[in-house]
Amino acid sequence: MESGKIEYRFVGEYEKEEDVRAHELKLIRVYILLGRAKFNKKIG
Repeated sequence: MESGKIEYRFVGEYEKEEDVRAHELKLIRVYILLGRAKFNKKIG
């Protein structure tokens, strides 16, 4: 994190794209609340 890059690893695969998008939104909300990420889009 000191380099400004986010470290991540793959933990699973999804059958449906909507499941991926729902999980992605959940993660984005968590990181916004923690103040660790800024996004150009408003998440509803």
